[in-house]
Amino acid sequence: MRTAGNYSFTTRLISWWDIPSTPPPPPPPHLMPLVAVVGSRDTSFQTIQRAMAFYDVVEKKSVHVRQEVPGHIANRLQAALFREIFAMLAKGTATVADIETAMEYGPGMRWGIMGPSLLLHLGGGPGGAEPYARKFLGHLMSWYAAEDPDMDDGLVGTWEKETTAIVEESSREELGRNWDDHLVGILNRKGEVGK
Repeated sequence: MRTAGNYSFTTRLISWWDIPSTPPPPPPPHLMPLVAVVGSRDTSFQTIQRAMAFYDVVEKKSVHVRQEVPGHIANRLQAALFREIFAMLAKGTATVADIETAMEYGPGMRWGIMGPSLLLHLGGGPGGAEPYARKFLGHLMSWYAAEDPDMDDGLVGTWEKETTAIVEESSREELGRNWDDHLVGILNRKGEVGK
């Protein structure tokens, strides 16, 4: 996404800092190990390398976003998932509770171990990614919603109501503690913390 003056969001954000080559801090740094490193048109390759090396030393997992795009990598993937969630809600395909269960006990568990491309590689059998791509990828790519859902007040209200109904018995604090505890357990299992 470009803006006036041919600057993207990252370029504009970096222009507000005193030192243009300083990478942004990782969000939320106390638990999440992922850090997206993205430069502007003025950021040198050496600066990107130094930033990634620094994050590796402090036991973060850095990824290099090679183009300035809104949302970087993980948030764009999350946005694609939410597009599908709202499309399914709009068509009455599933409730928020069913979608949550499907994610928590399906891809969510798998993606905590390895990313989707490596999982499809495993699904390809002895030949790996190549036979999977030839046999299944075309079908997989045809499953997503053909159109963006109409994000009107009714659809958003349905999502809000159904999401709230799932957690009525728990406070935000309880949910947060439960999430933190489980995340720390996953990170410990993956060897990211507690070394």
